[in-house]
Amino acid sequence: MSPGAATRLVCIESQPEDAFVLTLAGTTRPWMGMNNLKDVNHYEWINGSPVTYTHWQPGQPDNPANERWVKMVADGTWDDGNIDTSYICEWDD
Repeated sequence: MSPGAATRLVCIESQPEDAFVLTLAGTTRPWMGMNNLKDVNHYEWINGSPVTYTHWQPGQPDNPANERWVKMVADGTWDDGNIDTSYICEWDD
């Protein structure tokens, strides 16, 4: 990583990227950079890119008013949540 590179929670924008992040995550439940902090009815990436790809578990998100961040579960699908867990970061050069 070069000096001045921006580091943030990972933003997953495609199925191949999702599959790659799953290989990094293993069986942990890592946070990713999607949340609905600005608007409970609208999830967004922290890097400002549009949400064009999602991989929600069936029935998720199920509690967007109280579970404001998104995490990956062991099978690679996504879940809204608010528990402490691991995280995966990415950076820009």
